[in-house]
Amino acid sequence: MNKIKDKTFDCLEFKYKAQERIYNEIKNLSPDEEKAYFNRKVKEGSFSDFVGLVTGIESDKTGKLSYVN
Repeated sequence: MNKIKDKTFDCLEFKYKAQERIYNEIKNLSPDEEKAYFNRKVKEGSFSDFVGLVTGIESDKTGKLSYVN
């Protein structure tokens, strides 16, 4: 029988703290400032190398994705 290990990392707590931090950083931003914030975070983030691979796609205000030339 497997013994249950003590939890050393709480994923949900981590997620909630990250969401709260982001909310506090963007709560007073205009929609354009919010977009710039997230664009900057994507470019500075750990997956920034992959950003260039996903080009030619944009979303409209409803979130619908479409290819652009």
